[in-house]
Amino acid sequence: MKMMYILFYIFIVYIMTSSTIKKRYNKYKKIKINKKTLSVEIANTKLKRTRGLMYRRKIKNGNGMLFIFPRKSIKHFWMKNTYIPLSVAFIDNKKIISQIDHLYPLDLNGVYSKEKVRYVLEVPMGWFDKNNVKIGDKVLF
Repeated sequence: MKMMYILFYIFIVYIMTSSTIKKRYNKYKKIKINKKTLSVEIANTKLKRTRGLMYRRKIKNGNGMLFIFPRKSIKHFWMKNTYIPLSVAFIDNKKIISQIDHLYPLDLNGVYSKEKVRYVLEVPMGWFDKNNVKIGDKVLF
């Protein structure tokens, strides 16, 4: 009987930790723009937002990074230590794209949002054009 309790305990611990691990380490979240789905990494801490896509040599088409800031403000994005060309969408509080720009590898000048925004989405350069995503489109997440 004691062995049965031990096995039951091990089983419960396994179930609890395996689902926790999946949630913790599933680093991609699905978002939609105009019925197109993107798998994005969420950058919602200062450390994640600072690092962004630095040091990466490639990014899969259909993947990206969504930067979530605590409040809206003018945002500046540059390409320090970033080796892949990107397109960037600045997104307002209502999750509407207000601006789309391009970022080039290792360019330290970068781009500023023209308006205060709370979200920024980086994708492989040209993804927005290829998927007919434009200013005024709503991002669902």
